[in-house]
Amino acid sequence: MPIHDQGYRRYGGGKAPQGSAWAVITRAGLRTLLSKRAFLGLLLFSWFPFFVRVVQIYCEAHVTNIIVIRYSYSIIFLLS
Repeated sequence: MPIHDQGYRRYGGGKAPQGSAWAVITRAGLRTLLSKRAFLGLLLFSWFPFFVRVVQIYCEAHVTNIIVIRYSYSIIFLLS
């Protein structure tokens, strides 16, 4: 059937909510970026300092308390 014979038909689908067009563009861009291995490697490498700090803060908060508790127990047992 030739194009000139089809005529005009109104759109029968639903409308997307207003302001949601940017989400489609963002999703496509992020999907493209995340499919590249170099970007994923750079992303993991950039998070490395954060994880090191988290471990340092955890050790500072918990390991020193364990050492103090063990030291105080050894003093108590030596004195008694």
